[in-house]
Amino acid sequence: MNKNSKIVNDKFINIYNRITEKSFLQREGLGGEVPFFITSFPPEAQAYVDSQIEHLILKLKTAGYEILEINLYDLSLQILEKKKKLKRIIKVENKIGKSKLQMDLSSLLDAETAIAPAIKEKIRNYECKMIFLTGLGLIYPFVNSSKLLHNLQSIIKNKPLIIFYPGNYSGYFLNLFNRFHDNNYYRAFNLDVIK
Repeated sequence: MNKNSKIVNDKFINIYNRITEKSFLQREGLGGEVPFFITSFPPEAQAYVDSQIEHLILKLKTAGYEILEINLYDLSLQILEKKKKLKRIIKVENKIGKSKLQMDLSSLLDAETAIAPAIKEKIRNYECKMIFLTGLGLIYPFVNSSKLLHNLQSIIKNKPLIIFYPGNYSGYFLNLFNRFHDNNYYRAFNLDVIK
C-alpha cells in the first residue's frame, strides 16, 4: 500500500465514524452555519478516492443511511444534454480553441443559473440523510468551486453536504489540485479536522 492509499484509507475510516454520529446528522455545534463539510485529498489519489467513496456509500446504505451522490461531471453532461448543446460542443471542440470552449462551457454551466438549480432539482426528487458532492476536479476550469458552494447555501440547509475536494482546504482557502488558488471560502467546515 502506498502512502496516498494509507492516507485515504485512514481518512475514510474517520469520515465514516464522524458522519454516522448522531450529533453530525442533527447538525449540532454548527453555530447556525450551513452544514457544509469539505474533505480534501491528494489529487493524484483521485481514482482510489472514487473507489473509496463508492465503498463508503455502500457501507452507509447497509447501515441505514440513504446518501445522494451528485457527481458534478455527470451533472454537467446532463445539463448540456438537456440544453441540447452536448453534441454541438463535441462537434466544434477542436475547431473553436480552448479559450472559446472554456468561455462557452463556463456560460452553459454557470454555478448560479445552471449547476445550483440542477442540484436543487435532484435534492427535491430524492429522500436522503446527506449529500455527497463529487467530481469537482473534473469540471475545472468551467465551474468555480467557491461560487458553486456560495450558490448552494440557499438550497442545502437541512442536510449535511460532504464535498470531496481534490487539493487542499485550510478552512479559509480552496486550493484545487494543490496548484490553483480559488476564491476564499470559509463557510464550510473542514471535515478532516473537526471533532
